[in-house]
Amino acid sequence: MAEAEILIKEYENHKNNKLYESVMDLIVRANKSKFQEVKSMCVCDALKELMKDELDAKREEGLEEGKKEQAAMLIKIVESAMRNFHVDLETACRGIGTTLEEYNGAKQMLAETHNEIA
Repeated sequence: MAEAEILIKEYENHKNNKLYESVMDLIVRANKSKFQEVKSMCVCDALKELMKDELDAKREEGLEEGKKEQAAMLIKIVESAMRNFHVDLETACRGIGTTLEEYNGAKQMLAETHNEIA
């Protein structure tokens, strides 16, 4: 157990080193039971603190991905309503309970995402 705690504390000094990160990943996966013991001793709070920046970045990344998926779904539903019910954009938006501003915002978000990729 002490070894796992030492490794976790040492990781803080090297967390920006990709090679060190890869080695730590291998060590943790190979010694999962030891790290589970450490976790149960509330050292997980220290690990969370060490990993806070990375966890926050991943959470933000997930939220952004969710927003993009929601925007894509909104566009798909509005355009499907226009096509299937032969109505204009404003009527389709009103029919599904959204606004033109929300639809246009979704289109803009996806266009900006597409421009970032290109």
